[in-house]
Amino acid sequence: MFFGDDKDLSYKDRHWHEQCFKCAKCSRSLVEKPFAAKDEQLLCTECYSHEYSSKCSTCKKTIMPGSRKMEYKGNSWHETCFLCNRCQQPIGTKSFIPKDNGYFCVPCFEKQFAYQCCACKKSWPWTKAITTGGVTYNDKPWHRECFLCIGCKKQLSGQRFTSRENYPYCLDCFSNLYAKKCVGCTKPITSTLPVSDQQHSDNDADDETSWYGVTFV
Repeated sequence: MFFGDDKDLSYKDRHWHEQCFKCAKCSRSLVEKPFAAKDEQLLCTECYSHEYSSKCSTCKKTIMPGSRKMEYKGNSWHETCFLCNRCQQPIGTKSFIPKDNGYFCVPCFEKQFAYQCCACKKSWPWTKAITTGGVTYNDKPWHRECFLCIGCKKQLSGQRFTSRENYPYCLDCFSNLYAKKCVGCTKPITSTLPVSDQQHSDNDADDETSWYGVTFV
C-alpha cells in the first residue's frame, strides 16, 4: 500500500512511486542514480552496458552510457583510447587518416607517408606536404603551385615545358632565351623548337635541353 507522502518520480511523462523506480533487469533502485532507457524500459548503467553498450576496440572494455566515444566504420573507442598510431596521442575530434589498419593524425600522416615538396621544404617549418595531386619532375615531388618556370614564375602543371641544366622553363621563356633568332625580325623561330607528345624526348639541336610532360602523383 502506498500513501500520499510518496514521492512522484517522472521520466518523459511517465510516473513511478519512489519504491517502484527500479532497473527492469536487476531491480536495483534507480533513485538518484544514472540510468538509461531502452524499449521503454529503464536500466541501470551496469545492465544497460552489459546488454547494449559497445566495446572499445582498443581496451575491449564497455563504453559506458553517457561517456564520450569515437566511432568509425563499425568500430567504437573510448575517446582516450582512439590514438594516433605514430604519436600515440588521442585523436579526439580532430581529422585523421586511416592507413594499413591504423589511424594517424594529419601531422603524423604527412610526416610519415606524404610526399614533401622539394621546393617549399626549404622554408621549414612552413613546409606543406603533398596530400592531393602534385607534379613529379626529375623523380622529385612538387606541389602544382610550386612547380614554376624559372624565368617568369608561371605555373607549369598541365603545361608543356622544357628543362635546361635541370631548371624548368615555359615555352615562351625558353624561346626568348635559347631559341634561334630570325635575322630579319630578331624574334625566336619557334618552329625549330622540339614539340613531342612523349613524356620525355631529346632535343636534337641541344643535348642539354629536354622537353617534358607532367606526371601527377
